[in-house]
Amino acid sequence: MREKKLRQFFHSLSDESRLKIVRMLMDNSELCVCDFMRLLKLSQPHVSFHIRVLKEANVITCKKVGRWVYCSLNKENPLLKAVLEFIKDIELDKEEIGCCGINQEEKL
Repeated sequence: MREKKLRQFFHSLSDESRLKIVRMLMDNSELCVCDFMRLLKLSQPHVSFHIRVLKEANVITCKKVGRWVYCSLNKENPLLKAVLEFIKDIELDKEEIGCCGINQEEKL
């Protein structure tokens, strides 16, 4: 069982888009799925796939608020804690993050 979880964890980080999602969440405690769509320039189905892989590997947690889905890092995951130092070196485009141009108040 432990070997399966280890393989699943490293598989979840083997994709550039998923690594970038984790990197973005390091700088932002919580982001909306639409932020990932805009910043990664991916469609909603592609982002949802990546989110599912990260969730199943216990890398991120998600919550639904109305029609919005918000993701955050699972900081309780010991494997994730061990690799965050390496992931922080990933360069991101410095585009402003804001859910689909909607105010924070509108999201809640």
